[in-house]
Amino acid sequence: MSGTKKTRLPDLDQSHGYQLWRANNAMQRILRRVLDPLGLTPVQFIVLAAIGRLEDAGALVTQIEVCRFGDLDENMVSQVVRGLERRHLLERHVCMEDRRAYVLSLTDAGEEMICGARAVVRKRMAQIFDWPDGEAVLPLLRSLAERLEATEE
Repeated sequence: MSGTKKTRLPDLDQSHGYQLWRANNAMQRILRRVLDPLGLTPVQFIVLAAIGRLEDAGALVTQIEVCRFGDLDENMVSQVVRGLERRHLLERHVCMEDRRAYVLSLTDAGEEMICGARAVVRKRMAQIFDWPDGEAVLPLLRSLAERLEATEE
């Protein structure tokens, strides 16, 4: 689908929700394309990236913290974590402070994987947002995300 293709229904061209849906789907396709050669899905990427960022911040990285950081569903994260653990990209241990929780940490292979994945994702994002007003999009997206999150309550 071309980015310049117009829909046949003018009301959809003026629909915020539809345009946001299109942008999100296009972003997911792009992420799948750049991450697939590394053997990662976009969700696996977010989980590994969240663990890496939280570890770097010195936080105790639990599955629930990864869910919060990545705005991800707990059941999905649980399944993704088990798969990444089987691939030896992360380790999962019972939390000493709360036996119901798991503490997550990247393995050396996981750290290498997320470094490589971040590099390809950053490069592709730089290409996507490389236009005269590209930097102006970030505050708008942040504001939109905050507004949408506030309306969930």
